[in-house]
Amino acid sequence: VAAGHDAGAPPLEPLEVMVILGFARSTHPLCADADTVFEVVDGSSRLYCQPFDATEGTTMWQFSFPIATADAAALGARGGEAMREEALRRCAGWMAPVEELLSATSADDVTGYPVFETQLGDESPLLGGRAALIGDALHAMAPFKAQGANQALLDAVALARALYDSAAGDAAAD
Repeated sequence: VAAGHDAGAPPLEPLEVMVILGFARSTHPLCADADTVFEVVDGSSRLYCQPFDATEGTTMWQFSFPIATADAAALGARGGEAMREEALRRCAGWMAPVEELLSATSADDVTGYPVFETQLGDESPLLGGRAALIGDALHAMAPFKAQGANQALLDAVALARALYDSAAGDAAAD
């Protein structure tokens, strides 16, 4: 069970993936351009980068890779420098500007954690009766490319349509 997880909540299932996040100040054209997002993959690991603060030239990066959950937790406990070094080791030989970007990241600007998911059933104690969950609260997806926020928008439309088409929606329309 993950640290801080409520024992009465549905179990968390480890995905055997770690996410390391960092903020770098790099002058490489791919990083310094406030309009450029890029992603590098090698078949099992993924580095996603996007502008964070154009005035400071800061790029946010997210590196995800397969690793046993216990090893990911241990790596995270060793701190920012250990996680940055692990990202550099795993990305050695990748295209420019990956090494420059990771090297330009202060250990104080690095965090990371193992990734978990959960399944919410109809009897979930998290729901506590009638509730509508949307986005990653419902789908419990990994934190990549704002998928939870995007899914929440789609879910909100689906929920609005369902309510509109339901007896509750008909009563509300009167």
